[in-house]
Amino acid sequence: MHLKYPNGGYAEILTFHMPSPQSHEASQFKGKKIRKFLYEFELLGQSAWLSDVQKCEYITLYCKDREAQFIRTLPGYRHECWSELTNELLSYYPAEDEDKVYHTKDLTQEVC
Repeated sequence: MHLKYPNGGYAEILTFHMPSPQSHEASQFKGKKIRKFLYEFELLGQSAWLSDVQKCEYITLYCKDREAQFIRTLPGYRHECWSELTNELLSYYPAEDEDKVYHTKDLTQEVC
């Protein structure tokens, strides 16, 4: 792709394509680490010059079936509004640092 400057000169813009969803280069959302997934997906989308609408369209290709089905039910996905969709995803899926891990002794202490 070329960009024409007002002075008549040209600059070449490197564009990349999104990796195949099955590629080892592509992140795949499996229901955990939503911030990491969104960050990596956003970087790939920017390098491929995806619009926000296209990000909404493509994101489910990079998710496991269960997560993709859920994402398709969200208003941000249906409205093709990337900022709305990412806010919804961050509200429904806990951040990595918010994942709770309980051990048997923790549960015993709560009951007793």
